[in-house]
Amino acid sequence: MPPDADDYRWLTSADGAEALAQTAAQLKTTDVARVVVQLRQRFPAARCSLLVSQVELRRRALAKFAAAERMFFADVALQQASGETVARHKARRFPAAAPVLDLCCGIGGDALALAERGPVTAIDRNESLTILAQANLCTAGHVQYAVQCADVTQAPPPAGALVHIDPDRRPAQRRTTHVSLHEPSDAFLSRLIETVGGGAIKLAPGTAPPDAWRDRCHWEWISHDRECKQLVAWFGSLAAAPGATATRLIGADGQAASRRFDVSAIDLPPPLADRVGRFVYDADPALVAARLHGAMALECGLAATAPGASYLTGDALVDDGLLAAFETLEVLPLDVKRLKAALRARRIGRLEIKKRGIDVSPEDLRKKLALAGDEEAVVLATLHGGKAVAILARRVKTAGGGPRNLQLA
Repeated sequence: MPPDADDYRWLTSADGAEALAQTAAQLKTTDVARVVVQLRQRFPAARCSLLVSQVELRRRALAKFAAAERMFFADVALQQASGETVARHKARRFPAAAPVLDLCCGIGGDALALAERGPVTAIDRNESLTILAQANLCTAGHVQYAVQCADVTQAPPPAGALVHIDPDRRPAQRRTTHVSLHEPSDAFLSRLIETVGGGAIKLAPGTAPPDAWRDRCHWEWISHDRECKQLVAWFGSLAAAPGATATRLIGADGQAASRRFDVSAIDLPPPLADRVGRFVYDADPALVAARLHGAMALECGLAATAPGASYLTGDALVDDGLLAAFETLEVLPLDVKRLKAALRARRIGRLEIKKRGIDVSPEDLRKKLALAGDEEAVVLATLHGGKAVAILARRVKTAGGGPRNLQLA
């Protein structure tokens, strides 16, 4: 029997916290099965499972929350929760001290960031999740917050309200990028856009902007740690103007590198390169998820190495935080013997292998190359001219937040 609201209420109590601390300590030195046997002598099966799983969830949550070891989680809700760096980036767009409604709040990932700037009311129809959100907000030391268990569709926000909503993208236990299958429905979300003062709708990065909203929202794709984390549809007073933005958050403090485009720029194809230029650029995941790397190429005078590829190339150095720059050293067929000889000639012993649009295992390729030497380089495995190629390159230092290995003269 899975844990219920009473079990989560117990978990977040003083007694539950003590049991959780003891369980975490035991699991550091004792086999899980043995710990479970010991726990079952003290607690019902659901609470035993809850304690053991919570230790693992806290470990996984460290990738999203610095204070994860003091927080409380549920598995699916943790997967869907905004990490603190992305959540804080979004929260900065809401006016300081203005009350915000965080709808479908889950475990409170976004509510925590919103509470840092002003009052927030976190609402979810799942009682267990509201218990966890309450505990997380309390543990963080926030005071200007309220948590409610309610169905947001039955009591829509008042006109003029500022809202953040994270609709359930797994209503049938399977992830979907179709807004029409989200809960609350696209009809409810459309009414929000029409009636409240402004806000943000959190969506999966692969979601296609619905036609009905396309020109009424500002679309922001947000990446962090080389992964596009989410798409946000900003609307009302928080939208500024319709458009599409790719944003890369750099480091834990979330310094932002971004570029704004017209909505019509989505899906623009990049020019196709007839040769690999002096520089090759790896488009940030936010650009790729937004399907804006073609527009980026057109703005920066670059071309794609192959149809559909996110590697762009040109002879000019482009300094932009959304483009990781590499200086081309040599372009080779993707042949182990040829590549091995080139690496040996350059005394390259430290090699980063990246790939785009090609079926090759970087790990297997590395094993075959027998690296030796004190130099370092990067291999970009991709397609060019209809053939698999290995672009031997070095990272370029740029001021725009890009990688920093090589300073060009």
